[in-house]
Amino acid sequence: MKYISSGLSSPHVANANRWRGKVKSLQFLLTTLLFLSVFLMTSLTTKADWWNGNTGESYGAKDHFKVSFNNTTGQFTIRAFAIDKGYFAHNTLATSYAKLSYTTDGVNYIPFYQFKFNSRWQDTPDQSGYLSAQSLDSHADGYRTTYDMIMHLNLFNDIRDIKSIKIECDLESSDGGEDKGNSAIINYTVPQVTFNIKGYSYQEDNRVKVDWNSKWNNDNDVLVANSSTAVFDASGTKIADLGYGLSSGSFYTNQSNQSKEYHFVHSSYSGKITDDVSIVVPAFTHPSGITAV
Repeated sequence: MKYISSGLSSPHVANANRWRGKVKSLQFLLTTLLFLSVFLMTSLTTKADWWNGNTGESYGAKDHFKVSFNNTTGQFTIRAFAIDKGYFAHNTLATSYAKLSYTTDGVNYIPFYQFKFNSRWQDTPDQSGYLSAQSLDSHADGYRTTYDMIMHLNLFNDIRDIKSIKIECDLESSDGGEDKGNSAIINYTVPQVTFNIKGYSYQEDNRVKVDWNSKWNNDNDVLVANSSTAVFDASGTKIADLGYGLSSGSFYTNQSNQSKEYHFVHSSYSGKITDDVSIVVPAFTHPSGITAV
């Protein structure tokens, strides 16, 4: 039986058109699903890795947790994420709790600052006035910018061997999501100085000469230029300033018939770190008489 053309498609052509329509619909569905999958994976990865400081690849760790150190003032500056109003362009992501700690042995961490954002989500999230912060150490302080917390930690002798700074935080978004137990560590070794007294010698002009030197484990002109050395007697009275920016020198004092103790104090990082090395110069005694042989 033959079909006469009348502007209608044959059964084979109609079936082909139907299959083409289904294929296009399936392609559209797969494309949509792929786009959503990529978006969701990106979202999840961004949120989960916000504080991943080990890889240095994620947005938050790279741009919202930074540590720098000033070789002149001996001060750490820490920048940490507080709130992001443009999170996914619709929601707000905030730090519901964060704690900063340092370690001097690489094992035990000592907290020095904590802060949190008391979230009061509104139709238009408000970034003002809801952040509370607390310094846990007299050597630390901080303030808030639009999105971040800026904290300072000043060196002192007890933490001169600081090795790293860690942040632990919980994140909360205005859509009700939470991401707890985030942490990241940034390692930093503070440059150290070794100060030595090389000894003393009696001079022909009835003086005593004491030689000293200092050596930094990190060759940096700034470290040397901003360090100074002074000499104190046994009572703690300063008796000489040996100057700034020197890595070696000599101290002269008069010979004495009594032993004298001298303390050489080397100061660095604007006086925040001091090294105290003492020496005792024995009494200088002249012969009481000369016996002919």
